[in-house]
Amino acid sequence: MALPIDAALDRALAIARGPVVLADVADNPGDRAIRGSTFTLRRLVERGITGVALGCVHDIGAIQACKEAGVGTRLTLRIGGESGVSSDTPLDLTVMMRA
Repeated sequence: MALPIDAALDRALAIARGPVVLADVADNPGDRAIRGSTFTLRRLVERGITGVALGCVHDIGAIQACKEAGVGTRLTLRIGGESGVSSDTPLDLTVMMRA
């Protein structure tokens, strides 16, 4: 069932036991937003939703920066949004390299 992002997040949060899987069906190589859509990640951050595993934001520059920084490093990254309007805009995050 296709839902707007916030409606899908609301429904997922209402489920008492997990895991809950949400699929961003527009963010795939066969559609316009090619592996770098930030729409869902942006709403997760804006709403302060934690305890989430996000499957994939393919961003070679961010991957390289994390690799160079090394495990245990906190760094600020601009990720995603590389495909234009269909992918949303890049998202600035402060992240901790865990592995």
